[in-house]
Amino acid sequence: MRVPGQAGTVPLAGLDEAQRAAVEAPLDAAVMVIGATGSGKSEALARRIARAGALEVSVLVLAHGEAARRRLARRVRELGAAGVRVDRFDDFARGLAAAHAPNLDLSVETAATPLARVEAERLFERCIEPLFALSWPDLERGEIDPELPGLAWPERFRGDAFELIVKLHEAGVDPDAFLEGALRGAGAFYGGVDAEGLGAFARGEGLTDRQRASLTLDAATLEVQRRRELDLAAAIARLYRDFLDALAAREGRTGVALYGALAACLRARPESVEAHRRAHPLCVVDDAHACRPRELDLLRALYGDDLRGVTLAAQASVLEADESTATVLEVRLTTSHRAARRAPATLYRAADAAGEARFVATEIARLTRDRGIPPGEIAVIARELRGTAEVQGELARRNVPFQHLGSASLFDDPVVLDVLALAGAAANPGDHVRLLRALQTPVVGLSDRSLHRLCSPPPGPQVALFEEVAATERGAARRERRETLACNVLEGLVDDDLGEGARLRLRALREAFPRWRDAAQRVALDQLLVQVADESGYLAWLDGLPTAPRRHGRRQLERLLVQAGAAAVDLPAARLADFLAAADDLARRDVALPHDLPLESDAVVLVAAEEAYGHEFEAVFVVGAHARSFPRYYSPPSFYFSPRLGVVPRENVADGGGPETAKFAWYSVRQRLAAKYYARERFLFESVTARARSLLYVTAYGRATRALRNPEFLEELRASRDGGAHDVTETWRPD
Repeated sequence: MRVPGQAGTVPLAGLDEAQRAAVEAPLDAAVMVIGATGSGKSEALARRIARAGALEVSVLVLAHGEAARRRLARRVRELGAAGVRVDRFDDFARGLAAAHAPNLDLSVETAATPLARVEAERLFERCIEPLFALSWPDLERGEIDPELPGLAWPERFRGDAFELIVKLHEAGVDPDAFLEGALRGAGAFYGGVDAEGLGAFARGEGLTDRQRASLTLDAATLEVQRRRELDLAAAIARLYRDFLDALAAREGRTGVALYGALAACLRARPESVEAHRRAHPLCVVDDAHACRPRELDLLRALYGDDLRGVTLAAQASVLEADESTATVLEVRLTTSHRAARRAPATLYRAADAAGEARFVATEIARLTRDRGIPPGEIAVIARELRGTAEVQGELARRNVPFQHLGSASLFDDPVVLDVLALAGAAANPGDHVRLLRALQTPVVGLSDRSLHRLCSPPPGPQVALFEEVAATERGAARRERRETLACNVLEGLVDDDLGEGARLRLRALREAFPRWRDAAQRVALDQLLVQVADESGYLAWLDGLPTAPRRHGRRQLERLLVQAGAAAVDLPAARLADFLAAADDLARRDVALPHDLPLESDAVVLVAAEEAYGHEFEAVFVVGAHARSFPRYYSPPSFYFSPRLGVVPRENVADGGGPETAKFAWYSVRQRLAAKYYARERFLFESVTARARSLLYVTAYGRATRALRNPEFLEELRASRDGGAHDVTETWRPD
């Protein structure tokens, strides 16, 4: 191995002076590469990595997010460093934790799979149930008032409390420190204002009527709000402690706890650090501005407080100025390597969502036909992926292939639900929801008349024509109908009342159920689902569809099998029933699941705005660019937490005052919360429009609002005419 500081043989053509400096900086130095989006940070890193490879110096390369990882890995391979592996930061940390599992007092499985967010959320739900049931001893003793701000909306309160506790945990703030900060903040706020001063503040400019009403109150009401705020802080601290206790009892660790334990373990074992540095003397981290404190701490545990041998690339410095960072070489990239201006925008506002989808699909067809743009170079971007649903449906009707990029929900997809219904009905025919769906899948396809007959009792003694069912017996009657459905399906009691085709399809399903139940005991979960989809005829039906829906259905099934395979690895003892219960829970939570399926060059890309980072396309359609869609409406949480002011409850549960607490109204105005929220949404919108290399379309539907509080991005582009925006709303005609 050569000396890390030597020069390499990587070509520097095409780089500006600052990029060259980043590439040629001593490899054993701590380097901070700073630059805005498009300044060439990733290209400089890729050349620096290739330089290390040319010198036969092993380098650890870390990225945040799958898209960034793939992009950097592809560029490094293009530069000839094929042997360099690029990992996601969390994947690297999990692997390192698994290697040190005995020293962490964890099993290899637990170390490699820290508690997933959804698992932590489920655990927290169990912790908060006693509060919702008002069964806390604190409430019974009168130490906490049960009329807590925000508790009138339990689902929202639970989500907001969980988010706050996760943030506190990530920041290393324990329950006692949180409660101490809340008490100190309450003293600072209420000790510095009074009802008269808040009233004067309410008469200022720029406040809404809601804020003015909330700031106009008497001293007694303000005191009630203060007491309820302290009760809320005590309740959150109690929930935080219960959550940590539940984690300990479960013998699980959150990601932040695992990172902390791993860093402490490495600092206590210098021989392990030395072995790592011999294996990877250099480390390169792309998008270091996405690093959380726990990740920077792990890097310091591995490479020392001075981070010698570590190169970080970020939009701004992520290192605090102190003695340990005095030797860090800072390189600033100031030249933009992207187009100075975004592509000129074509604007279109439709009457409804269907009209918007027709415009987008028609223009996509024109681009592929008239300009020869490959479908894979065309992206439809919405604020959330569900915002592309109408476009997806229109593309499917026109048989234009499409694909999802990035994380997407899975267990609300019709194809996935059909296969799970067939498997679930076989495993448990008493699950009438899945059994009914199985009977309505395309391969069984029973009519409403047939389903009604299956839910009815088999032939027998006639009951009275107008027999009443008492109110107390109606639940039992519904249970009886569910049991009747299962009996009729399994035993064929009413087969003679069905049409011939329905009878044959139902008989085939009935005969398949025992085979699938037997297979569930013998084969892996993903293999079982393949068998069900194949033997039921579902795969054959799917393959008979037009190209676009067939390919999408196949990709969704592939994602389902990946999830089933991962579940079998994570929980070897898990059965189909466990997987189905987890699928139902993920669907209820609307969890977007990541996937690693490669992009196809002949399918239009559908992607959520926040998943588009790191990608560029020849043509981009930004859809739903109107208030409530993109941007989403500003909806503040039940409470904020400020290190200086403590807890800031939103709901006013006192008898006087307005709908919000005076502190919340004051804090919202002083911190300009709504303006900051919409500034972030606008920045995201502008980032999305920058994904287009040549052609940009911005669309919306419905009547534009007056945008007094909620921006209308399409209307802003129309009014500004910035960058040559062209409005075709009145002139556009379909082919």
